[in-house]
Amino acid sequence: MRNNIRLGLKNLSTMKVLQSSRYTFIVACGRKEPDMSWYNHQRLRPYNIFFNAILLGFALFWNILHLPQTWYTRKEVNKRIILTRNKIINSEREMDFFQPNQNI
Repeated sequence: MRNNIRLGLKNLSTMKVLQSSRYTFIVACGRKEPDMSWYNHQRLRPYNIFFNAILLGFALFWNILHLPQTWYTRKEVNKRIILTRNKIINSEREMDFFQPNQNI
């Protein structure tokens, strides 16, 4: 549960994080028995409803406690993505510059 929430905080928009957290809560603590043939449902509901609620509470607490670190990691990863994209674009431009013009 903790890793699902952290993954969402690092990679998804705010709305998607809220939807993902809602889904996690429903599967982990809902009254209706989830489809246990899905591996994700097995991971999100390892015990009974009350124990899962405690686990979910601790997972939320842990993620709130580590939120600055998570946002810093997201910022650093996004910087590296932008730098890599720029390097690729620049190398493609250089390759185009050195290629003979085929339209002559």
